[in-house]
Amino acid sequence: MHRNASSGVFASGRVDQFRRLSGKLQLMEGGKPRRFLVQDPDPVSIPCRLRYPDVWWIGHRFAGSSGGHLMRVLVLVGIGLFTGVPQLVAEDLQAAKRAVDDLGLSVSGTYIVPPGELTLAKNVTQFGTLKRDITATGRKLALMEKQYAQFEQQFTQAQQQLVTLNAQLANANPNDVFVYNRIVGAVNALTGQVDLMYQQRSKMDEQLAATKAEFSKGRESYVQLILDTRILVEETTAKYEELAQDENVTSAIAAYAKAARRDYKLGPSTTFAANVKKLEGLEGTLESDTITLVDAGSNTFHVAVIVNGKHQEQMVVDSGASFVSLPFAMAQKLGIKVNEEEDETITLKIANGDEIYGYPKTIPSLKVGKFTVENVECVVLESLAAEAEPLLGMSFLGNFKFEINSSEKSLSLMRLEETTGKR
Repeated sequence: MHRNASSGVFASGRVDQFRRLSGKLQLMEGGKPRRFLVQDPDPVSIPCRLRYPDVWWIGHRFAGSSGGHLMRVLVLVGIGLFTGVPQLVAEDLQAAKRAVDDLGLSVSGTYIVPPGELTLAKNVTQFGTLKRDITATGRKLALMEKQYAQFEQQFTQAQQQLVTLNAQLANANPNDVFVYNRIVGAVNALTGQVDLMYQQRSKMDEQLAATKAEFSKGRESYVQLILDTRILVEETTAKYEELAQDENVTSAIAAYAKAARRDYKLGPSTTFAANVKKLEGLEGTLESDTITLVDAGSNTFHVAVIVNGKHQEQMVVDSGASFVSLPFAMAQKLGIKVNEEEDETITLKIANGDEIYGYPKTIPSLKVGKFTVENVECVVLESLAAEAEPLLGMSFLGNFKFEINSSEKSLSLMRLEETTGKR
C-alpha cells in the first residue's frame, strides 16, 4: 500500500491514484480515468461503496486528524485487490448468462424472454413497412387506373372516328379524286394511330396487371402477417406459463440476477404487452366473412353472387381462372352488351384444353357475402360456348385473402379496410 500525496488517498496494486474531480473521487489506472466515481462526502464517518468494474467494493471513509479524507478498502489487501476478484465475478456472471442462453432465453431490458417475444417486436416493425408499401402501391394503382380510363376513352373515340371515315370512304365517289383521296389519307392516318394505340394499350395492360398483382400480394402478405402474429402471441403466452412452472428456469434467472446484481425477472415484458395491444388494433382493420358453398361434386363448388346489386347468380369458385367469366346468354340477361362482330376478342383455354373466344368487359359490381367489389374485369364467352359455367375468378377473389374449405364447404374472405376504392 502507498499513499498518493496529491490526493491523500491510499491505493494498492495496479491502481495508480485517486484524483479529485468535481467534488468526486475518480479511480485512475495506467494514467487513464476508469469509468466509475465515488462521492467525496462530508468529513464524517459513513459507509461507502466503490464499483470496480462490475463488483461493489465495500469501504469506509473517515475524517483524519487534519480534516482530510481517507479511504480504506476493507474487502481485500494486496496486489490482487483490484485484479483478481473482478475477474472471478465476471466469470460467474458469464456462467450465469450461459445458463440462461442454454434455456433458449434472451435478456431484454430487465426481463428474461423467449424467442417469441423478440419475433413479435420484429413483426410489429414489419407491419409499418408493409403498410407503407401497400399505401404507395395503392396510390400508384389508382393513378394508373385513372390514366388507363382516359386512354380507353381516347381509344374508343379513335375507333369510332375510323368507323365513320370508313363509312364515308365506302360512300365516296371515286371520280371525285380530291375528296376521295382526302378520306383515304384520313383513314390511313387514323389507322396508323389506332395501331399504335393498340400497342400502347397492350403495354399499359401489362403494367396495370403487374401493379394489381403487386398490390394484391402486399395486402395478402399484410393480412397473413396479422394472422401469423396472432398465433405467435398465443404460443408465446403459453410458453411463458410453461416457463414460470419450470424450476430450472426460475433458478437460472435468479442466479443471473444475483451475479449481475440487477433485478432480472421472467417476462412477459411491458414491451410485449404494448406490442400485443398494437396487434389488436391491426386486427380491428380486418374485415372477414365466411360464405357457405354448394357442393356440385368433383371438387366443384358454387357460390351465390349478386351482380350489379340486383341479379343473383350461382358461379363456380375457381382460383385458377384469371377473370370472372360469363356465358354469353347470362351476360345478355345481366345487361352486359356484346357485339360479336365488332368487339375486341381474346383467346381463352378452358379446362379440357379447348380454346374459345371471349370478349373483355367490366361488371359494375359483384357482391359475395358481405363484400362488394366494383368495376370487376370479366370475360363474356362466345355464344358457341353455351354450356360453359360462369366462373368466379381472380379478378374478384384477388381482392381478398381467401380460403376454400372443402370439408366444411365454405369460402372465407378477408381483407383490409379502406385499402382500395373497389368496395
